[in-house]
Amino acid sequence: MDFHITTANVSDAFKANVAVNPAPGWNLISSNPASFEMTVGGSKGYEVRSQSNEEDKAGGNIFLFKVDVEIDGVGEDKEETEGAFVGYADCANGFDPACVAAMKPVRIRCMPAKRPDGERIVLTFPPGHLLEKIGTTYQAAQSSYKANEIGDKSFWLHGHAASGAVRDRVILAEHNINGCKDEAKYTVVKVNFIEASSTVADNSPQQFEGHQTDFGDPCDPDDPGQALVVFHKDVRNEDFVVQDYDVTLKANIMPVCLAADQLSESWTKVVGPSSGGFNRTDTFEVKYKNAKKSGLYQCTFDLGLSGCAKSGVNLHLPLGGPDV
Repeated sequence: MDFHITTANVSDAFKANVAVNPAPGWNLISSNPASFEMTVGGSKGYEVRSQSNEEDKAGGNIFLFKVDVEIDGVGEDKEETEGAFVGYADCANGFDPACVAAMKPVRIRCMPAKRPDGERIVLTFPPGHLLEKIGTTYQAAQSSYKANEIGDKSFWLHGHAASGAVRDRVILAEHNINGCKDEAKYTVVKVNFIEASSTVADNSPQQFEGHQTDFGDPCDPDDPGQALVVFHKDVRNEDFVVQDYDVTLKANIMPVCLAADQLSESWTKVVGPSSGGFNRTDTFEVKYKNAKKSGLYQCTFDLGLSGCAKSGVNLHLPLGGPDV
């Protein structure tokens, strides 16, 4: 008879102290000594003999099991308390390069790996979020895999629907016989829109759809794009000198309870005259201050999640009149 010892939330370096105690009426032949250390994924044989009949023997193996789910390298110490953060990816047009870039690798293992075909790892996950890559094709992951094969599979997490709360999504893996299991939590972060506003802009506020950066050219007479516009006449004094003013930029994030210090977000001006600047760049809401040279200022917001598409905004400041 084989015995399965299961673990939970342990590292690969974990060692268990195991003691073999025969049932009444039986003597231990091996292992010797009866107490020993066993590493995760390890095994140890044992044999016992009946006290009433020396020809009556029994034996088997003892295995120390670990089932592990790991998202984007987030280890056991953080996979339930902090979890992984995954950038939203709209793959309505298929798994194009931008969609694939936002996916996160998922590793699912059973230790020991060399197990009989009847042992399986059963998976539970939000529909459509866990994909298996076969060759160059992505397809929905199955509900279970052989324990001796799952470690070789290429799994990817696809955040196609924003979270409603932090760590509200879970991938669970469980051994179908001994119940050894592990889970990894994650949050799908989405920029709903960027809002640009200013008390001196006639068309304030403007909302720019998240995870996009191309909003056209607001100066194109045939197909004007979108921009928050501040007119020169609204920010100058009687001497035609542009006065100090601010434009507020706010990234509206889902889930709404997510705090800025949980990510590594940043704002950048990518196009525009060398005038003005951010009051800060490391939070969801910032101000672009005192842009006094006329032109189109294009800024982007980056969630700081690898592969996640940036979100942009157009500011036309200050329009009309001489540059100062």
